[in-house]
Amino acid sequence: QGDYLARGYRPYVDYYSLHSFFPFLFSAIGIESQGVSLRAVLLAQILGGGILGALLHRVAASRVHWILALLLGLTSVLMLVSCTPIGYETWRVFSCAMWYNRVGFALQAVVLVYVALPSRDSRRWSRCVDSLIASVCLAGLFHTKLTFFLPTMLTVIAATIVWPMSREQRIHGVATIVLGLILCAAAEALLQG
Repeated sequence: QGDYLARGYRPYVDYYSLHSFFPFLFSAIGIESQGVSLRAVLLAQILGGGILGALLHRVAASRVHWILALLLGLTSVLMLVSCTPIGYETWRVFSCAMWYNRVGFALQAVVLVYVALPSRDSRRWSRCVDSLIASVCLAGLFHTKLTFFLPTMLTVIAATIVWPMSREQRIHGVATIVLGLILCAAAEALLQG
C-alpha cells in the first residue's frame, strides 16, 4: 500500500484496501526515498517508530516521571521497529506484516496517556500542544483501523464527560475530540479528491 500511495493512488478510489492510508504513509516515504526495497521498509519503521515514540514521550513527559516517559517512548519505538515472526516451519522467517496494528497500538497509547493522566504542566501552550497531538493521533487511528478508533474515541468521550477533571481539562478534551473529527473529515475529503 505504501507503493500505491507513493505512486499517487488513493485508497478506496484507485485500489481496494481493508485499511486506510495512515500507517502506509511511512512506507510511501521510504519507497520514495529508497525504491521498493528492504531499505524502504526499514526506513519506514524507523521513521514511524521515531515519530510516534517522540509523540508518546512528549505527551507522557508532562504527566509522569521523566524516566517512565522515556521508557514509554522507547517501548513504542521498539514495538514499531521490530519485525513479526511468521509461523513457518523454522520460525526464522520475519515479516513486517501487521504494521498497521503496531501503528494503531502506538497511536492508542498516545491518546490514552493523554486522557488517563492529567497534565502537571501549568503552561497553557503545553496543554494545547498535547491536545493537538492527541487530536492528530485520533485522526490517525480513524485512518488506520476502525476497530482501534471507535473504542478509543468512546474512551475519550467518556473520560471527557465522566472523569473528574478541571474545567480547562474538559475544554481541552472536547477540543481534542472536535479537532480529531475535523482532521478525519479533512483527510477523507482529500482522499476523495
